[in-house]
Amino acid sequence: MRRLLPLAYLLLLSPLALMALNNQAALEGLRLPAEMLPAEQYVRARVVAVLEEGTREVFGAANRFQVLRLAVLDGPDAGREITLEYGGQVKITAEQLLRAGEAAVLVREADATYRLVDRYRLPTVAGVVALFAVLVILSAGRKGVGALLGLAVSFVVIVQFMVPQLLLGRDPLLVSIISCSVILGVTTYLAHGISRQTTVALLSTCGALALTGILAGLAVHLTGLAGLGSEDAAMLQVGPTAVINLRGLLLGGILLGTLGALNDVTTTQAATLFAFARANPRASFRRLVQEGLVVGREHIVSLVNTLVLAYAGAALGIVIFFVLNPSRLPYWVLFNSELVSDEIVRTVAGSIGVILAVPLTTLLAAWAGRRSVRSLPELATRTAPAPHQPVLHGH
Repeated sequence: MRRLLPLAYLLLLSPLALMALNNQAALEGLRLPAEMLPAEQYVRARVVAVLEEGTREVFGAANRFQVLRLAVLDGPDAGREITLEYGGQVKITAEQLLRAGEAAVLVREADATYRLVDRYRLPTVAGVVALFAVLVILSAGRKGVGALLGLAVSFVVIVQFMVPQLLLGRDPLLVSIISCSVILGVTTYLAHGISRQTTVALLSTCGALALTGILAGLAVHLTGLAGLGSEDAAMLQVGPTAVINLRGLLLGGILLGTLGALNDVTTTQAATLFAFARANPRASFRRLVQEGLVVGREHIVSLVNTLVLAYAGAALGIVIFFVLNPSRLPYWVLFNSELVSDEIVRTVAGSIGVILAVPLTTLLAAWAGRRSVRSLPELATRTAPAPHQPVLHGH
């Protein structure tokens, strides 16, 4: 099983890669023809000077504005200096104000006039990402490189396979299951290496993810959710995206959002059980399970709280609206709305998946850990645990 499962994942990647290529060709039919696109061009510019800055009253509100001198950096007018007003008629915050030397994004309209739309921040974002990558590699070494490669694979699977399949009208739940399975297998083996311990963690995650999908599907069905719990979902009902099954998309989002937490639980729990088994090869299966559940319970408590906070952070706008309640609606009406019920089901279904992952991983890792220890003569013949290691007493 140590080599068979990784090979199965490699074989699965080949048809998915071909499907990804076909996806891009099929999506061209959903995009607007070039002749129908607005005649505008995005270019970069650097602020040479702030000529004027202040506030202007617009419909009773004091709007900030700036008059900027900018040097165009690319496009047909590269090297030319222009003067633009930023803000004024459009409300901008203090954080959006620009300073001399900063870069901005401009839109060149069909009549060769310009409009400032945003600060140019890609170099800074790239620096933050590079810092993250360096810290991961310095902290985890070769495994850190594998983790970063796995992150890249996850991004490619989502962008090149999952999203195009959804846009082509495929079943969102099935597409999400396939995508999550591929992401899980490739990233887990890349980050942790090919071993019995890694395979146990992977199988446990797949099992817990399947249970999460079943429970989430049941909860969505019983609560009558249609997948319209956000403005983004409502917008998907217009245009080429109208073919997407929003209820299936909701279920797929629950699986994808839970995947990271599940993988964290299963890899940690598997590593713990294998370490216990190596510490005392004579420990019984029952004893290993008992010790593993002690650690697992602590992990459940922290991760469920983490998962709830992650969902709350993503839906902070909804939380603010709920607390403010500007229309003074009865709270039972707010809880009953799809907007709030959607987030509750997401959080609860994901948390249930995390809870179920612990006993599932513990049982499988205890069984596999004992078999692994028995296959190593130098460990199997030990009669007492080494100093400063966990002491486990078999029955």
